[in-house]
Parts: sequence; structure tokens; C-alpha cells
Amino acid sequence: MQKLIYLVNRLRRNNSIFESVFWILRHSFDYVRYVVYWIVPERVWYFFVRHRALSYNGAFSSAINSSRFTEATKNTLRFLGTFGPKYSDHVKLFLECQLKRVIDRHISDGVVCICIVHNELMRMKLFLEHYRSLGVTNFAILDDNSSDGTREFLLSQSDVIVFESPDRYTTVLREVWINRMISDLGLDRWFIIVDSDELLDYPNRRVKSITTLLNELEGLGKSRTRAVMVEMYSPNSVFDDAIRNYHDIPRVNRMFWNKYSFDGFIIRGRTNKALIPGMTKNYCMKYPIIKMREFDFHHTHFDLPCYRDARADTMVALLHYKCVNGDREKYKERAQAEGTLANRDGLVSFSNAIERDEHYLQVVSHFYEYRDFESLRVIRLLRRAR
Repeated sequence: MQKLIYLVNRLRRNNSIFESVFWILRHSFDYVRYVVYWIVPERVWYFFVRHRALSYNGAFSSAINSSRFTEATKNTLRFLGTFGPKYSDHVKLFLECQLKRVIDRHISDGVVCICIVHNELMRMKLFLEHYRSLGVTNFAILDDNSSDGTREFLLSQSDVIVFESPDRYTTVLREVWINRMISDLGLDRWFIIVDSDELLDYPNRRVKSITTLLNELEGLGKSRTRAVMVEMYSPNSVFDDAIRNYHDIPRVNRMFWNKYSFDGFIIRGRTNKALIPGMTKNYCMKYPIIKMREFDFHHTHFDLPCYRDARADTMVALLHYKCVNGDREKYKERAQAEGTLANRDGLVSFSNAIERDEHYLQVVSHFYEYRDFESLRVIRLLRRAR
């Protein structure tokens, strides 16, 4: 019924029959695909994926077979190889990239939090404080050639394993780094995979530890959970001068919008689109909590194989603190250096739009103020989160 109501409202907003028909066809395909993922038993999909992987005999087959990785990791690479050119760069970089631990520390039982950072000293202080408060005791962080003291700060933390690579950041390489770190740390365990500006939030977070949440997921038979990415902004300006230390970041950037849509597979948001005319990609979902297994490959906004994503529930939120003092120049630099065309175009739009505070204030006046997870329930997708 909710799907039907959403469809009717969408048709009312469309300006032409052509747009209506196009929208129905596109979303019908997504919805049918989603239903099929639910109907087909997981063991059938597992057999299909495994068959594809073991029958792979492509360009990288000999390199994969002779690599030093575990057989589970090799099967994951074979599975990626069956997609052909779509993931050939991922397989190639996975086999070639030089990733090593700067300092090796004992990994205790429990979830591992993974992150890639570059010159994020202020954010990392907030990041570690937040995730430690959830009960996370293991961190694996790759420092991408930081020069602001981030690397030295991380090396001084007793619960952080620091990785490094001689290569420089691109979107594809970031995904490869994360999956190489997971391979190094071992499969069949829970991971929290987030960026340095993303803080995990869920119901009763202050009294319910991350271990309790993971036990609940295990009890539901889930190996991952979907998160809504909630863009957090200041009510005053894009880069608020009131942010002077890391405790000020969540206190100042406390405004969010509740405009999201979900077609059964992808969550899309309107916040950045409203603030930044010209932004085309508006994916507002991630799968930050995942128990990595054979054939799993972490992607920025989804994970392979995708049928496991389709079975995930939207149970958590990622509070995304995108704009902090000093980020203005960072976004402009990344817009020039980013290796992925879509991301580069988005960053160019963002770096141009953040100069226009008048438009920003007009849009942000319609936002809601964040207090705790309960305040996020104005977002329809989070109303049933427990």
C-alpha cells in the first residue's frame, strides 16, 4: 500500500506522460529485481555465485592462482573477474597494490572498525571517541600520506592498527584498500566500514553497545544492515566558524533534512540536490555493518554479491559531517585530483555551490534539529528501526 501511495504521489508531480511512463518502467524493474532477490533461496544464489567464481578463466586467472591470498579471497577475486571490464581495475589493483601495516597490534575478538584517512586530525579525535563509546575495541585505519599529525596521533593509540600504501587515493583504490585490509584481518567476522566524517547512530545507542546490536543482527539471520546517510549541516553557514575543536562538530552541525526515497534497492536523498544544483548522484545509503564472508566485496554504496544487500534492513543511520573548517580547499583539491569522473563532477558542483551562503540559508531553514536517534524518526525509512 505504501508503495502504491508513493507511486500515485510521484505521478502527480511529473509534468508529462513520458516522464510518468519512464519512471514506472525504471522503478518496476528495480522492484521486481528486489522481490526476486527475496524469493530465490540464498543457497541457490550461493551455488550460482560459486559456480561463476570457480569457472572463471579470464585475464587474471593465473595471477589469482599464484597469489599469496587465502582460497576464500581468491574465490572473491575470481567472482569479480567474471564481471569483465566492470571490475577489472579492482582485481588488477587488488593484486598489485602494496599495502602494509606500519605498526602491528593484537586484534581482540569482536568487531573491527575500518577507515581511510588523509589529514583528518580533528575528525579522528571525534571518530575514535564516538566508536569507543559504542564498545569498539579494534580499529584498522589506513593513513593516506597525512601531513597534519594524523599519522602520529593514530600511531599513539593502543587500539589502532595503522596501514599505509605508496599509492595515492582514488575511489577505486579506496575500495581495494578496504578489501585488502579485510583480507589481511580475516573473514567471517564483523566489520564497521565508515569514513572519518561518518558517525554511526542507532536506537538506544547510549545504553546499547555495538556488541548487543550485532547479536540482534545474528539472531535475525542478517549478515549486514543498511544505513541512511544523514547529511548534517550548521544552521548558520556551510563552514561555521563556531567549530573550533572536535567536540564542536556535532554540536554545531546539527541540522538535517528528512527527504528520502527508497525503491526497494537504493535510498536516494534530496539534501545535497537542494543545496547543490547540478549534483546528479544522490545515493544516500551504505552498508557500514557487515560480516564479511567468502565472495563478499565491499563497495562504497553497496556490496557484492548484491542479493545479500537486498535482504538487509534499514536499522541504523550514518551522521555525515561533511563540512568542517578547512574543508573548503580540500574539496576543491579533490575535485581536480579525483580519478572517478562522476565523483569529480559532483565535487566540482559542491566546491562551487558552497560559496553561496544565501541559497544555503534558504534551504537549511526547512531542516530539522538532531538531538538523538529518536529525532531521526521524521525520516520515514527509520521509523521502524529498533
